[in-house]
Amino acid sequence: MALNILTWHDEEIETPNDSLWTPDTSQQVQNLLRVGWYDTLVQIKEDGVFLDVSSLTRQRFMWYVDSIFKNNYYFEWLDYTLFSQLVFNPSDVKSKSDPSSYQVKLCDKISLFPPERVSKYHKPMIFWRDKDQAEYTFSPLFDEITDENGKTKEVNIFLNVDEFIARMWLHGIRYGLQISLIQEAISWAKEKKVVIAEALQPIPWVDAYLETIIPLWQDLQIQTTNGKLDWKNYARVFPQVPAGKKMYQKIPLKEGKIGMNIAWDQLLPTDPIDFDMYKWCGEGTSVIQENDIQYLVSSQPGYVQPIIWHYDSKSHGEKEGKKVKVDINQMKSPVAVTRDIQLWTIGPKTGNIHASGDVSIHWEVIHDYWVKAENVKCIGDVNGSIYVENNVDITWNIFWSSGKQYIKFWEISQNGQVVSQKWNITIEWKVLSNAILQSQQGNIHAVSVESSIVIGKNIQLQSLRSSIVIGENIEIENVTNSIIICTYKTAIQSLVSLKESGNIIFIIKPKEYKNESEKISNQIQWLTQSSQNITQFIENLEQKNLQIKEDPMIRDIIKIKRKQAEKQPITQEEQKKLQEGLVWYISKIKEFQTNTEELKKLKEAFQKHSEALWKLSTSFQKLIELQKNVVPPEVQIEFNQSQTKLAYLLVENFEGFSQLPQETLMLLANYRDMIQNKTFSIEMIQEISEGTNMTWKYQW
Repeated sequence: MALNILTWHDEEIETPNDSLWTPDTSQQVQNLLRVGWYDTLVQIKEDGVFLDVSSLTRQRFMWYVDSIFKNNYYFEWLDYTLFSQLVFNPSDVKSKSDPSSYQVKLCDKISLFPPERVSKYHKPMIFWRDKDQAEYTFSPLFDEITDENGKTKEVNIFLNVDEFIARMWLHGIRYGLQISLIQEAISWAKEKKVVIAEALQPIPWVDAYLETIIPLWQDLQIQTTNGKLDWKNYARVFPQVPAGKKMYQKIPLKEGKIGMNIAWDQLLPTDPIDFDMYKWCGEGTSVIQENDIQYLVSSQPGYVQPIIWHYDSKSHGEKEGKKVKVDINQMKSPVAVTRDIQLWTIGPKTGNIHASGDVSIHWEVIHDYWVKAENVKCIGDVNGSIYVENNVDITWNIFWSSGKQYIKFWEISQNGQVVSQKWNITIEWKVLSNAILQSQQGNIHAVSVESSIVIGKNIQLQSLRSSIVIGENIEIENVTNSIIICTYKTAIQSLVSLKESGNIIFIIKPKEYKNESEKISNQIQWLTQSSQNITQFIENLEQKNLQIKEDPMIRDIIKIKRKQAEKQPITQEEQKKLQEGLVWYISKIKEFQTNTEELKKLKEAFQKHSEALWKLSTSFQKLIELQKNVVPPEVQIEFNQSQTKLAYLLVENFEGFSQLPQETLMLLANYRDMIQNKTFSIEMIQEISEGTNMTWKYQW
């Protein structure tokens, strides 16, 4: 698509007639002001040109500016920020001005535009299709002057920002000049294309909308497993909240702002949309107001029916964590909170259940299906799997199937697995057939466990047979042909082995941290000394740079060069000082820059040293605390017809049972592979024969 690039006028802008030119501009300006209504708008004083904004409008201001610029005048030392505000909305300027006079200073004076200067300004390139941008190509300008000896030489001349503003106005650029970029381009004295003006785009009104505070949608999107659709697994089903929970927040209208293009046309924002919060308040919900903000809350505990019941997860996915924006056009029905949804069999009709609250199952969880929730109560068998944040209570049995199950903790589709991240697992009857129970932070209680794996901080069992138990505090009445791995305390009333199989009790031995502490201490000493050396280097370089900055000759040369940049005359003595000291000055600047680069590298090195010191110090303190906090293990056993091995198990970086990573727990659960591959160091304490009562404590 071709761009529509035109100038404001088809014809050239006229330049002043040389025959009409006169250096005495004051009377001409006064005559101009007496025409029409300008004498009541403008006052020219010794300290500047002042405007009365008490009744000023955009149109009147445009007429006034047009009359100045079209009569070959310009505003000298113009306050362009004020100028832009007057172009945009004079009433804003009035509201901020002194009400006793309503006068604002526009510029220092109004001057004639010399015709020889007018010719220095060419047309800009303006994109008029949207009137949103203009470009100008700045080039070096030269003029010939005759010195006191009568010789002619060529010198650089520069454009003037105030003249530039006046000239661009006549080309149709009446708003949005980028003054700082223009000033910079003028001072460059080299050819460069610059965007000199840009439109101020309007800020649209933001419609009122609802925003979710917690996840609420019943997302029935089918998930994929290994790239294939998994019809058992929906994205999320049955969101649940307690009473008094804030679910939605009304985000009120946000006011838009008027914009303006470079041709001085106002750009208006779109009209907003609002709604009544109470209209969307349904069963079990209410509206409250806090600090002028309206919230839609649950008035009773239960499951949520959101505003969009048929939720399209592809077009309305959760954003910014838990927040979802609900547009007024998307609202289908009021929000409702029902007290309970009673689920029966978890299977093909329900799919997998992922609830944000509690779930009650009144029958069973069948093979290959799972439930994930805050708390779960199941009045029946679990042949699938359950994952909870807090408590799970199963009235009947949990089992998988025949054959060994590979240990993959937290794998959501694994059958016969019950996991609590923080609290308790209670099984009222049996755990069978390669089932897995895990509550690394909480308690596990079961009646009978057979051919399964139990991992928990505090474990209480009546009967354990051909299983593995890993925990911190373990209490079991009867143990037969099983493996027990403990970190603190184990109490067993009866320990029995059948046929040639025996029992093994592993005690995870706390690690001593002396060697690690000494190593880290040496590293801390080295880093501390290195940081001190770097600090000294930094101080030396900063002192050198300070001496360069404070050198009187450096300051003199900087002042002279600044005067040159501002086109101020310099004396012969200053010219001589500049010529004689320029090479020395450049060398000092290079030295300053070199020092600055070196300072940057040193400070980066110092920062890295500081971060390393902080990490090492934290690790050092942690090792000390670990050594202090390790509690000696204790084993209390009554042996009966048993062949039992009691052994230390040395686990790398052991800090406590609750801190054991999943990878380590997986290896411990597969204890036979662990011993065969020598994954852990094992130190045999003793083998104990049958008919022995023993209380054993680890001695430090």
